[in-house]
Amino acid sequence: MSALSPQLPTNHSESAGNEHIPAAVALHVDAIDALMCSTRAATNHRPATETNAMTSAPEPTAAETYAARRNDIARLLDVLDMELERNDRRAKDQPDNWALVGNISQVRSDLTNMVAFISNMDRAEVERFLSDAT
Repeated sequence: MSALSPQLPTNHSESAGNEHIPAAVALHVDAIDALMCSTRAATNHRPATETNAMTSAPEPTAAETYAARRNDIARLLDVLDMELERNDRRAKDQPDNWALVGNISQVRSDLTNMVAFISNMDRAEVERFLSDAT
């Protein structure tokens, strides 16, 4: 090795399968491994090993996950209501602002789709329901 190309410090990790890995490469490999571990945790795709079984928390049940999602939806509906009230004030202050009409129309359309989805109905049925109320 010449003086112009100094050798990188090495990582003598035998668990990686290589006895002589440059430290910079080892850091890169460690970063990828950390990313993969965090991805596995987020996606529930961890390898089944004795170590994981002993150290990881039990996975939530369907009922627990449903309850958590339902709580999220309740909170989102509260935020939606607050945002609708805020937009109501803007619409009152700007009665000629058609952009606000476009915004509320998009919200209505998205909610129509959500109601159709959760109730297993066609969108047209939800639209008929809405027109019956007017």
